[in-house]
Amino acid sequence: MKYRVSDSAIFRFKLIILVVIVLTIIFIISEAANAYSQSRSCGKRDIMVEMLNKTHGEAIVMAAHNNGNQSMLEFFGRSDGTTWTILITYKNGLTCVTAIGDWWMSSEDAGVTKAN
Repeated sequence: MKYRVSDSAIFRFKLIILVVIVLTIIFIISEAANAYSQSRSCGKRDIMVEMLNKTHGEAIVMAAHNNGNQSMLEFFGRSDGTTWTILITYKNGLTCVTAIGDWWMSSEDAGVTKAN
């Protein structure tokens, strides 16, 4: 006696596999997004700036404003070029550390001339 798998059983099996794959992808994406949001340090701008100055000796080097989404990007760095931090302040007043590093130089130090 031969056993024959019906088309509906194959369809259900494929559907279950597809659902498992989609749920796995959703889980991975949500965990990555959760880890990213938890790794970002956010707070009030004045507190963040004070912390950068007192803890790391960093001061503002450059700032840029984005009129489109009303945000401000600021580059902070130590005068000796050893550490840097980029903050973004959003329209709602929330300021977040976006990136950090351990070396930087000014355009003058790099020999870059400014365009007129």
